[in-house]
Amino acid sequence: VEGDSEDKKMEIICKKILPDCLLFYGFDLDTMFVQVMPADFTASLRLDNIHLVAKENLTYFSEHERVPEIRSSESGINMIVCGGNYEASLILFEDIWLNLQEQLASALYVSIPARDMVLFTTKDNLVAIDEIRKLVTDQYYTYHRQMSKYLYKVEGNIWTVVEKIID
Repeated sequence: VEGDSEDKKMEIICKKILPDCLLFYGFDLDTMFVQVMPADFTASLRLDNIHLVAKENLTYFSEHERVPEIRSSESGINMIVCGGNYEASLILFEDIWLNLQEQLASALYVSIPARDMVLFTTKDNLVAIDEIRKLVTDQYYTYHRQMSKYLYKVEGNIWTVVEKIID
């Protein structure tokens, strides 16, 4: 970030990753998250490498402290569980989604209705897809960590919008 103006020092650093999902970078202080600001940049943390540093930190966390699990329902809805704060961040890991597609032999339909809720099913499980729609609709206005109103199709490394579940 160039310049010394107060406005530049207070900019929020974020990256658009899906049509309605922004990735914000921050420091986890256990009791709260503090967003990374330009004033926080050092020789090792720069604007051009912040995404890489964040993924490395999240990888370490998910391998050593909160290993993600997949929980499945009888209807075919699957949920990624990883401690309640980082589930949505896992959409950044292409290998997770490629492995799931390989294991399930199918492209996936995915919804990220909340920071701590990632739901998915195979592309041809119409019952589960309809259940995901209902869950997102039922929970969106009452849940305190809302995120995405969309249903996405993940095929390979490509995420595309299937539909906007909530207007």
